[in-house]
Amino acid sequence: GSVLACLDILESHHPKRIIVAGVIGSTQGVKRITSVRPDCIIHCAAIDEKLNSKGYILPGLGDAGDRAYGTKKNG
Repeated sequence: GSVLACLDILESHHPKRIIVAGVIGSTQGVKRITSVRPDCIIHCAAIDEKLNSKGYILPGLGDAGDRAYGTKKNG
């Protein structure tokens, strides 16, 4: 969702092309982006297969924000 929100903002500036670069993504996220913006180029260091019910990337990097900011791990 965050990437799509950024793409909406970028699109208002009429770029010739948009390249999304990320460290990690999910199969669902990539499919969602390409379904809305098929011309968008996506580069990810790793793409994990699924998300859990909270939208965290599995097998476990999805809680990286919680770990980085010291918030309680949710399961």
